[in-house]
Amino acid sequence: ETVKRRNEKEEVRKEESWRQHEGFELHDALQQALNQLPEQQRILLLMRDREGYDYAEMASQTGISVDQVGVYLFRARKTMKKLMEDYR
Repeated sequence: ETVKRRNEKEEVRKEESWRQHEGFELHDALQQALNQLPEQQRILLLMRDREGYDYAEMASQTGISVDQVGVYLFRARKTMKKLMEDYR
């Protein structure tokens, strides 16, 4: 039974290691995709999704209209989805 427990623990460690590796790969893929976006789209996407700004705050901070913020975010998400297709 001790051998069985050791084997189970080893399997758990391998699984955790694999998940961590997959997490790093996803992070790298996301970063590469973000770097391919036009600067304004990247900034707005990060402001919205990482920082939690609303559209009005983003418009005020960047000096563009709320409508244009929406357009840029739509385009950024569309591009990100396309760039991340290969990762799946």
